[in-house]
Amino acid sequence: MASDHDMLWRRCAHLGHVLLPLMDQEPWRQARRHENLRTWGIDTVEGECLVEVFAALAAHAVAAEAGVSAAEFDALPLSAVAEAATGKRDIELLAGLPDTFADDRDGQAVDLFRHTPTKAGRPVAGSSI
Repeated sequence: MASDHDMLWRRCAHLGHVLLPLMDQEPWRQARRHENLRTWGIDTVEGECLVEVFAALAAHAVAAEAGVSAAEFDALPLSAVAEAATGKRDIELLAGLPDTFADDRDGQAVDLFRHTPTKAGRPVAGSSI
């Protein structure tokens, strides 16, 4: 049986996975996102994976800091997650993550985020992510 910590990560990862389809209800958003990713030298599939994991990491950081359990995750204000996404450093987002992930895709995405070189807050063009 999965621990509450693992379940909390799964809830956060689910939020990250549903984010882009929600955003893409306005068709121009996907086109703009893909254009930005290409401008930054990032493959669109990998870039979208980074967006998903970034949302999950922000949600997890807020939940862990607030001591929220997996069962209480739905009560977490999205405004706090948005603030974490813009106000926390990458090391703060990575703190407290599970050691292993039930979904290999989540583990790979977190590793991708950990190893993405950045410059002035943006991925470095030509980085091999």
